[in-house]
Amino acid sequence: IAPAALRDARVKLTQAQAHPVGARTITGELKRTTTPMRADGGEYYVVRDRQHGDMPVVLSPDMSRQVREGDIVEMQLDSQGRVVAISKYP
Repeated sequence: IAPAALRDARVKLTQAQAHPVGARTITGELKRTTTPMRADGGEYYVVRDRQHGDMPVVLSPDMSRQVREGDIVEMQLDSQGRVVAISKYP
């Protein structure tokens, strides 16, 4: 196999792992809901996204400590819509 073809295959494999089928990225303003905290400590929020409207999400206690209500955030959701990563949007 030619080195260039091998390199291209590795790049494509890395990209596929970084963006699993059904996964998506959402960017928007984080708003807390009035729904009580879950038994596992998860907190309910809504992300106001221009493309998708208001999207309800649940953040783990660790994720909740990384951001605050009113922050513009970028989050990655898995194929079931669960938040797998969150950060403040630059």
